[in-house]
Amino acid sequence: MTVALLAAGLAGTTCARRQSPNVAQPRPVVEWAGCAVVFKGPRCGLSAERKLTLWTANANAAKWTFAADGLPFNARATQPVQEGWQVSLDVPAGAKRIESFRPSEAQPVWALEIAETTPSPDLDALVAAGKRGDRDAVARLRSLTANASPPRRGPAQAALGRVLLARGEMYDAERALRAAMEADRAEGRLSDEMRDGDALIWGLVVLQQRFADARRILESLAPTRDQFPEGSVWYAHNEGLLAAETNDFRDALASYRVVVRSAERLEMSAHYNGGAEDLARILVILGRAKEAAAILERLPSKSDPCAQASLTINRAEAFIETTVHGGEVDNRRVRAALADEQRATDVCPDPHRRLLALVDAARYALGTGDAATSDALVALLRREQSAKDALARAWRDDVLGRWSLARGDGSEALKIFEDESGIARGAGLRDERFRAEVGAGESLLALGLRARGIARLKAAQTLMERMLDGIPLTEGRGAFLSTHDEGARHLVGGLVDGGALSEGLA
Repeated sequence: MTVALLAAGLAGTTCARRQSPNVAQPRPVVEWAGCAVVFKGPRCGLSAERKLTLWTANANAAKWTFAADGLPFNARATQPVQEGWQVSLDVPAGAKRIESFRPSEAQPVWALEIAETTPSPDLDALVAAGKRGDRDAVARLRSLTANASPPRRGPAQAALGRVLLARGEMYDAERALRAAMEADRAEGRLSDEMRDGDALIWGLVVLQQRFADARRILESLAPTRDQFPEGSVWYAHNEGLLAAETNDFRDALASYRVVVRSAERLEMSAHYNGGAEDLARILVILGRAKEAAAILERLPSKSDPCAQASLTINRAEAFIETTVHGGEVDNRRVRAALADEQRATDVCPDPHRRLLALVDAARYALGTGDAATSDALVALLRREQSAKDALARAWRDDVLGRWSLARGDGSEALKIFEDESGIARGAGLRDERFRAEVGAGESLLALGLRARGIARLKAAQTLMERMLDGIPLTEGRGAFLSTHDEGARHLVGGLVDGGALSEGLA
């Protein structure tokens, strides 16, 4: 959507240069962001800061003038950004409509209706408390949703949904967020509908792997996306999430790069940081963990405790991958990242994130041969039963299976990897299934069941070849193969040990 609009804006500018001065120039495409709430129209409900950012590809935008309700005012800043112009505005108090004009033209080239918003500090405080683990916040939010007036009911449902999502209570969170989206749509709150849809899609994808349901929610948001520029950024971010979690890394990379570029030109720092973080997460999967770690280290801390927990998880995983696969990351930095991850996930009440922190610490201990630490962490993992989603259960099984193999218990390892394979197959988790097949193959070889082990390792190779289809040639296929080579190594070993030298060589 953004690319198409940008192309249209550039085309309009080029045509304008060729026309005579007497022919009216086409109106340029203008992107804008900074509203606390965007209402149908669109109308921009400003925050207390009253700041807006515009971006256009029009070459003459630096000379535009601005008016609020017909009275001129000056832009705070104008600068070239991404082959276009970024304009920062401080909207005068009480303004109902702002407009921009080209020199010597009476008709505005762009206009936006302005609305006032009423902050909800009580809801914000309850969400913050709930995300820190305050159980009373949930009860108070439930009471608010039952007794609020219609204009407040939707925001109250959204607040309740976010807190429940942070607690990992997906069933009730989904109900609250769906109710919030219905209220948003009925009352014309475009940005709230996108924001609540974003939260719901995240929960469906990450906590439950319900990709088809998430896709339906995303498609329902397309009409909303098209009504205000920021909607395209929200939409692209969710397209990237769905692509990434269904192993379509080509589209995931493209979507997250759209988010980063759009957020940069519209000064949307939260979206920029979120897009960069998710882009780094894909680079880790592609074997480019060193690049990912560099991106993640530059990102600032987040005020939302659960968002901060996710950032520390992604950062720790990037460091672990660089260490496990021969990178240059100092082990002291990895241990510091793991400590940050532990602290952050202790604050966020989400059991999914807490389990990931435990899995990461155990993976690192196993990868560095720290038997005492891995034994203690595996004991904790064996008692950990809070994770209900397929992805977290698969990761937990992978660590337990690797630990059993390291202790020489091939039978126990095989049982665990078979469970992981079944979970991953049922949820469409291709990378987790690949690792389960490799683990099962290793376990069978350790048990002396060479033919069966080779069959499982060949199945892993087939899965890896399918995963390669989603990775562009220029985006690190070689790096991806280097981080998924354990199946090939064990397969060659099994073939050679069995006397199939020519097949092993092939």
